Amino acid sequence: MLQRILEVLRTSDTTLTVADLARTLDVPVSAVGPMVGLLVRTGMLKQSGTIMPAATCDMSCGSTCMPDQCPFVIGLPTTLELVSQHQSE
Repeated sequence: MLQRILEVLRTSDTTLTVADLARTLDVPVSAVGPMVGLLVRTGMLKQSGTIMPAATCDMSCGSTCMPDQCPFVIGLPTTLELVSQHQSE
């Protein structure tokens, strides 16, 4: 599956998110996410974009949740790109 992920990214004309990969490979995001994490940690993939929320919670809704756990604030997806072998040398 790791090779399939790399191949999809290698042949893609556009940047992809984990959700895009999951759709392309016809597997759950919950299965692709940890594999992408492994590829990022080993330096084979690079994540671009933000993993921070698109907006911050000001707690004006009256909820008692923590601002970084607000269910009303969505996070923007990160895109993935292959790290060329030349960059890792």
